[in-house]
Amino acid sequence: MARAWMVRAGADGDREEASLSEGLTIAGWPELGDLTHCASWDDLGAEIGKAYPHESPRVLSNWRGQLWRFRSVLTPGDTIVLPLKDGHVAIGSLTGDYHYRAGEAPGFRHVRTVNWQRVDTPRSEMRADLRATLGSLLTVSELRRFDAAARLAALAQGHSDPGNPNAPADLRLLDRPAGLAEKVADAPPGQAVELTVRDLLSIWDAVSRSSKTIADIRRDLSKLGLSTVPPFTEVPSIDHTIRVIPIGQSPEVERKSLGQETAGLELETVEPDDAGPEVLDLLDEDSSADGCTEDVGESEEGRTEQGNEGSPAACVGALTWPDT
Repeated sequence: MARAWMVRAGADGDREEASLSEGLTIAGWPELGDLTHCASWDDLGAEIGKAYPHESPRVLSNWRGQLWRFRSVLTPGDTIVLPLKDGHVAIGSLTGDYHYRAGEAPGFRHVRTVNWQRVDTPRSEMRADLRATLGSLLTVSELRRFDAAARLAALAQGHSDPGNPNAPADLRLLDRPAGLAEKVADAPPGQAVELTVRDLLSIWDAVSRSSKTIADIRRDLSKLGLSTVPPFTEVPSIDHTIRVIPIGQSPEVERKSLGQETAGLELETVEPDDAGPEVLDLLDEDSSADGCTEDVGESEEGRTEQGNEGSPAACVGALTWPDT
């Protein structure tokens, strides 16, 4: 069965024109060389590590997952989605295998060929749940929830979004984590979104750091290409201020948004310790964590913590989204 993938074109849509005019999907990662010889997960990891020696191991692991999919998992016939700067969405069908264009400019070398079937799809033609699946900040991500592949294929043919008749009961919460990703994406370069752990928990309708809540938040942060600094699980109080930063963007975008590389940052764990070729697929499944309500630390209440110092931030405060 064909799958659906979103491949972004850079922070400012730098690769958008080339993608559409040349019939390509382009991954970025300008310092990274030819991946044709990387036939294994370990080969790919070694190549990325050589190209980016000053990045955090967690970021490198995240990039490896994305690039493994771009190189080895995407299959001709899969649907490719490209969000455009003007707010529309391009939808096409993948037609070719991974190719490295050594003669092209850095950032335009890792490509797959695409037959773009529709390049002006308004987001308004997508129902809210399908729009929300496009919220990830990852450069390469799979769109698998709510029968996304079949619905996007219908839109590519000029049909209306057929919707998902089997949408789960928690659908109304879907826009909330995606809204956090939008806040991060809209923050000025070099500034981070700051909020308390209490406010972060409220986005997931939670009031404490139970094991299930932690698993849910980590899963969603991974899907959205986000992490927290310091880790929201390790600060002593839920009134402690943390920063939410993107970690799933390609390196040229990361430098523009963060103003630094990630090796010196203490990041929240947002993927399994044994992350391998199927990590993003595992993260899309329902969490297997139990429903334990024991909080991390001895007590969440009765303690205050001064907000951590760091780069200038776009302060969010209590983030809320209306029920739908």
